[in-house]
Amino acid sequence: MPDTVQSLALPSSIDALAITVGAISGALHARRRHMDVMGILVVAFCGALGGGVIRDILLVSGPPVFLTSSTFLLYAIVGAGFGWAFSRFFTKATILLEVIDGLFIGVWVLVGATKALGNGLGFGSVLLVAVITATGGGVLRDIFCGEQVSLLLPGQWLAFAALMGALTFMIVFWFGGELFIAELLCIVVASTLRMVSTAFDLRTPMPMDLSRRFRAPAEPSH
Repeated sequence: MPDTVQSLALPSSIDALAITVGAISGALHARRRHMDVMGILVVAFCGALGGGVIRDILLVSGPPVFLTSSTFLLYAIVGAGFGWAFSRFFTKATILLEVIDGLFIGVWVLVGATKALGNGLGFGSVLLVAVITATGGGVLRDIFCGEQVSLLLPGQWLAFAALMGALTFMIVFWFGGELFIAELLCIVVASTLRMVSTAFDLRTPMPMDLSRRFRAPAEPSH
């Protein structure tokens, strides 16, 4: 395995767009459940920054990033405000939001993976942190809305897409590939899987019960 890498630093424009879109999505989710302004702010914050907060707590690597960078909070507040004030417009632009969300899932997977590597974690731990970074916001959003966590239910590929992106990154990086190639493939794989599942409504399978196939045949009656 190559040496650990520095945590990925995103351009401020990507940070701003990703966090703002996450906050808008959370705000719309809260509005559909008839929450007040405070509820909208809380759920929007979860959608925008929740995954990063869980990641930083797990890594015990200092204060969560949003506490050390006030601009992150500003992006989340702006997104919440847009979702609250222009909900009808953004509801009609659901497809656009899903496309942007699909594009950025790969980025958040990569951020989580590089930060975990920067803290010296191993292969499996990096995969876990990367998936949590990309999906933790949705988990917190559902919890605060009093719903079943959608991540754990059959649905379009989210955790699966994040896992495949993280796995691609780690396989390439672990076996000595170029860091840039590993990063690029991570984003392409995760984002493509997420967007394809959305476009074609591909869903994770329901559990199977194979016990009947191995059950002893019934004795014939006389």
